[in-house]
Amino acid sequence: MVFACEKQKPAEPASFSVDKTEIKADPEGGSSSVVITSNVGWTASLSSDQDWATIDKTSGKGNGNVMLTFAENLGDERSAVLTITPDSKDVAAAVININQAAQRSEMRLGDPFVENPPVKGVVDAFEIKIPYFDAIGNESVDFSLTFSDVGAAGLEAQTITCNTFTKGSGNATLLVLGTPGTLGPLSIAISAMDESLNPIEVKVIEQLTHTSYINWNNYSIGWIRAICNLLRGSAYDYSWTSQALNPTTSGVGTDHKVLPTGTTLTGCEDAYLSLVCANPIVAAGQSDQPGGTPPGLAGYQFNPGYQVQGMIKDDYIFVYIPKVSVKAGGKITVESSVGGAKAAANAYLVEYSTDNKNWTAFADPKTLTVEGTDYLYHFMYATAYNTRYVYSRNDTEDPSYGVITATASSAINGSLYIRFRCNGINGASVVQTGTGWSDIKFIDVSFD
Repeated sequence: MVFACEKQKPAEPASFSVDKTEIKADPEGGSSSVVITSNVGWTASLSSDQDWATIDKTSGKGNGNVMLTFAENLGDERSAVLTITPDSKDVAAAVININQAAQRSEMRLGDPFVENPPVKGVVDAFEIKIPYFDAIGNESVDFSLTFSDVGAAGLEAQTITCNTFTKGSGNATLLVLGTPGTLGPLSIAISAMDESLNPIEVKVIEQLTHTSYINWNNYSIGWIRAICNLLRGSAYDYSWTSQALNPTTSGVGTDHKVLPTGTTLTGCEDAYLSLVCANPIVAAGQSDQPGGTPPGLAGYQFNPGYQVQGMIKDDYIFVYIPKVSVKAGGKITVESSVGGAKAAANAYLVEYSTDNKNWTAFADPKTLTVEGTDYLYHFMYATAYNTRYVYSRNDTEDPSYGVITATASSAINGSLYIRFRCNGINGASVVQTGTGWSDIKFIDVSFD
């Protein structure tokens, strides 16, 4: 018997190739794929001296691909190597060189500003904010500062390096070194990134030693009507009466009926209290008794504070303080009590302004709904008519007493205006139709 042997096929030669030998990774990061054509197994590995590139697999068999992922490059240009090695000595390993360029910064700078002004005698505490946009987060910028004008004393030209930018937009903070030595205007010129930024104009202010600026409260310090009458000759009296040292025609305006301050504090001697009133004062020569105007002196009176007749909706009690320093986020606090006749305007929304044009209401106003309409207020003399002449810092004894605050959204360095604006409700908690006497028992304004 004869047997035949089956011939065996010769082994297929090892085959291995990749579709690329170089990868240019985007600076922003991303991914790329290496396609493998092979009939053998293979392994993949990245250079070990880097951590910004990763692969999705380290081995495979036959045809396949390796997906690479790249992190964002926040530094200099960098490189890595991907090696794919076939499981055969008959074909060579593939080496793929990976290069990732550094990102090119497109950062832009905005207009510098100061949140809190420099203070005379305070060392290394003055900060400048510079807005930036489209940062990649690895920038380092030299800001050159020069100072001029009266307030430049104690401040020398300096260069401040900032490398704390974050990706996107924000504010760079520059801490100015030096001790401002002179009160007055200060001009700051700033250059950076081969351009001159808009200069900053600020004022060096004094270190304030007191927090409570204004207290109109003659009753609390025992003043009597005769002393109040003498105040009509005060240098800070801009009232509408003929007895005023500075009548309304001499600078305050005919719409301002101004009362003198109850106290004088250094730096605030020109602060005053004013009544802006649509209706003229119509009563004079009343009895010299509590609630009455002294003979011949129309306008305002001690009752136990001040009193005016004729206020209607959107008239206001007006407080002007010429010299204030409040940091951004600082508190403005008003403590007060009002009163008046049942027919008088006796509900007030309190607002503040730094330019006497744009007004911001104090926090947490209350709401009174009358005839389907909501009326906002902070102070109201309503149900407790019999406490019109009560002076008490207690809301149980005096329902019109209260303390309110406002938070300064930006630093205030200069004038501050506060107004108690009538909301149109009277002492009987109904829509006002009459124009009775409105009382201002006291107003305290303080800051922190």
